[in-house]
Amino acid sequence: MPRPMGRPQNKVKYPGKLLMRLINYIFRDYKIHCIAVFILIFVGVIANVQGTMFTRDLIDKYITPFLLSDGTPNFSPLAHAIERVAVFYGIGIVATYAYNRIMINVTQGMMMNMRNELFEHMEKLPIKYFDTHAHGDIMSIYTNDIDTLRQMVSQSIPQIINSGFTIISVFVSMLILNIPLTVVTMIMVAIMIFGTKKAAGQSGKYFLEQQKNLGKVNGYIEEMMNGQKVVKVFCHEEESKAEFKELNEALFVSSRKPYQRLTKAGIQNIFRNIGKKSGVEKVHPHRFRRTAATDLLRAGMPLEEVKEYLGHEKIDTTMIYCTVNQDNIKNSHQRYMSA
Repeated sequence: MPRPMGRPQNKVKYPGKLLMRLINYIFRDYKIHCIAVFILIFVGVIANVQGTMFTRDLIDKYITPFLLSDGTPNFSPLAHAIERVAVFYGIGIVATYAYNRIMINVTQGMMMNMRNELFEHMEKLPIKYFDTHAHGDIMSIYTNDIDTLRQMVSQSIPQIINSGFTIISVFVSMLILNIPLTVVTMIMVAIMIFGTKKAAGQSGKYFLEQQKNLGKVNGYIEEMMNGQKVVKVFCHEEESKAEFKELNEALFVSSRKPYQRLTKAGIQNIFRNIGKKSGVEKVHPHRFRRTAATDLLRAGMPLEEVKEYLGHEKIDTTMIYCTVNQDNIKNSHQRYMSA
């Protein structure tokens, strides 16, 4: 059942401790690799920043004097300067390739070890755990959740370290070049960080909602595929398709748009706003149901079919939604008696 709008999402407690636990887990088997990656990231950042800083000297000391000189130009200093810049960027490219190559081995090995440990742990769990958890949710741990960790280890963590080194080195370079422009830049960076934090806080809960709905769909598919014989014996095909459609639509909504599915209260609020704009009081879904039931009866639809159409268990409930006046009764009586 979809979660009502406005209710707070479940948040991860102590994310810093979880991150340190993950880092310690990686360092347990790949300590040397991680240290090498750390050093290579630092070298790559410094090489790129040095290449950028050298552009100032290249323009001021080589290109500008060359343009202003009246005699025969000497291209040797300029050629050596370009060679040094190329060397800086080459070192950065090699360092970036090396740490990305090492991180591939680290992430794949971590995934293998984690899945093996998960499997060994699940073999020790009681039968009650598997009876109270959908098979798709359990399989989602091995596939979706582990893959999310892989993306975090192979991309997010190195990118965070790279960004940290880049920020520090660029900040020092900016102070060396021009302090007033550095102040202006820091103000803009603060505005960008604030906006990014707000956007990340809004998008995080939708990612959790998407993962939850994905687990539900996987679990339902797994159970229906394994229980096909039971479904056919009890003629539950249509109900299974309807329930799958409900779960699939929930996953579609959480994947395509950052919106929650409409609840009963949300639909009532939409009708209420439409009524206010139209100048109609007391607009609610039941009013439309009552109007539809009345129109169907006037068109000649049997009362039992109207009851099934509205989804009522008792025909007395259907009569509440239907408005029957005496003129319609009189006309119907004359029509059937004349027949």
